[in-house]
Amino acid sequence: MRSRSRMLLLITVVLSILIGASSAMAKERVVQLTLPDCS
Repeated sequence: MRSRSRMLLLITVVLSILIGASSAMAKERVVQLTLPDCS
């Protein structure tokens, strides 16, 4: 039971990191698309 909850915690952490990274990349892409003059 202990290891199972630890596994779930690890999975949630990895998922949150992946989601955060993908959203950050999407934000950068949107900024580049909306502000082409700055780049």
